Amino acid sequence: MQQFQIGNTDFGIDAAASSFTVDTTDPDRPTITIELSGDQATFDALTAGDDSEWSWALYPPGFYLRSFPAQVDPSTGVATARVQREDIDTYEFAIYLMEHNDIDDVTVKLIPDQSLEITGRVDLFGEIHDFAVHWQH
Repeated sequence: MQQFQIGNTDFGIDAAASSFTVDTTDPDRPTITIELSGDQATFDALTAGDDSEWSWALYPPGFYLRSFPAQVDPSTGVATARVQREDIDTYEFAIYLMEHNDIDDVTVKLIPDQSLEITGRVDLFGEIHDFAVHWQH
């Protein structure tokens, strides 16, 4: 299953242009990096009509979270992280949809080479929307 949902809209995931990794080079400070791109064909279908909620957008949304500290369970390899808006001065993260949009209350669960689950909220031009990512390799 590949889902990149903002509000009630699923933009899909372009798996070829997306990735998620856990870096345990420093076992005392593991980090996660996630780069996601919405699926172009799904986006095109969603924005085909002028009455589309997303007709103002020129391309699918993207999500990024770069070198963010994580907790890794040594027995399973499952990495988890909690991202708050206050972290923005220290780390790079946002949903990119025509501009970098702030995200908050983000929970990440990542199983390397298997799956990614993300939930949170995004501020799109002053409106708060829930978002979720579900990606199974």
